[in-house]
Amino acid sequence: MKLIYEANYRMRTNDFTCYDLISPTSILDSCQDVAGTHASILGMGFDDMFKKGYYWVVSREKVTILNKIKPGSTIKVITWPEKKKGASFTRNYKILNENNEVAVLASSIWCVINTSTRRLERARDVDYDGEINQEIIYDKINKLDEEIKIDNIYEHIVKFSDLDHNKHMNNSKYMDVFLDIMNLKENEIIKEFQLDFIHEAKENDILVVKYNKINNKYNFAGYINNLLAIRCEVEISE
Repeated sequence: MKLIYEANYRMRTNDFTCYDLISPTSILDSCQDVAGTHASILGMGFDDMFKKGYYWVVSREKVTILNKIKPGSTIKVITWPEKKKGASFTRNYKILNENNEVAVLASSIWCVINTSTRRLERARDVDYDGEINQEIIYDKINKLDEEIKIDNIYEHIVKFSDLDHNKHMNNSKYMDVFLDIMNLKENEIIKEFQLDFIHEAKENDILVVKYNKINNKYNFAGYINNLLAIRCEVEISE
């Protein structure tokens, strides 16, 4: 069995910003959805993992936007995993627009958490069974810088609507926070972004975001109780 999967999605109004550009949150949500479906097909979905005493968490995501996606159009999202490396599982994505152009390339790095200890597991009993697709999106996704120069601070209280079924803030919801901070102008178009997830955020936590903009890049570092929870870098074209 070849470990590749694809699904079509119709783009709805809420998938776009006020400038009719695809929202980063929508991209992350589509990738997360197709990854979950494929994992379930492979016997590694949420319920399958929970029975083993595990759950998936994403530790890093990188997205490159290449071409436009139109509101009301249908996109094709293709996903496939790379070979397991130690305790991490890399999953790749390719999104095609209605003209069959590659509109988005993305990768996410996942790890397995023990449901009892809530600690990282090597999970030697979890691995793919099938033919690995050799196409790789990024040779390596490096960690973002540990520290950033602080120019501004923004606070976000984690709400019920931010949570996923692991009861922590959904990875896609962070981009909504960062979009609100950037408040982009019409000519500021997101080309690429990366998120590094370090520590989970739970309901009613206060996410303190320190951020700056250097040239065409926004840099974010989010803290909960002075503990680093997330880093993000967003590159825009102007």
